[in-house]
Amino acid sequence: MASDKLSLEEIAAVCRTLIASGLETAVCLIGNAVAALAARPDQWQTLRTAPTLAAKAVEETLRFNPPHQFVLRIASEQVEVAGHPLPPRSGVLIALAAAHRDGHQFPDPDRFDLARSTQPSHLIADGAMRLENSLAQLAGEIALRTLAGRLPQLRPVGRAVRRPGGAISGFTHLPFHASATP
Repeated sequence: MASDKLSLEEIAAVCRTLIASGLETAVCLIGNAVAALAARPDQWQTLRTAPTLAAKAVEETLRFNPPHQFVLRIASEQVEVAGHPLPPRSGVLIALAAAHRDGHQFPDPDRFDLARSTQPSHLIADGAMRLENSLAQLAGEIALRTLAGRLPQLRPVGRAVRRPGGAISGFTHLPFHASATP
């Protein structure tokens, strides 16, 4: 008879996976936010003036350039997508980044804007990825609030290098110069 309780080893494995994947998501989210803000000095100034907008900056980054660009979902039963029937076990690739640029949902979708009046309705993944995204959002908010308060003169220097591939959006190299405030 199989136990429906996790062993200590299984719990440790789940924790290691969440930490590793959550860290990658957080690093990409923070990098994408910093890059977006650096490219828009008016938005960086807005965040510097009101660091409490850090959560809003995270939300806008998740809409504008989310770490997870797409997710694969498997239909558990027959469903219809855009008028096309999909049998059970069919794979569906959901382009999160494209959906977040929908002009019907988000006015002027290609603009990064901390004053955006529409509340982003992110297509957040389910299961472990939902927890991973929540941890990344919290880390991103803390990081952006801290950067805005302690490193107001943050500015890009050198050439940024994006990660290869398309599933995860982030940087391998994002050089900045920062002047700290006391």
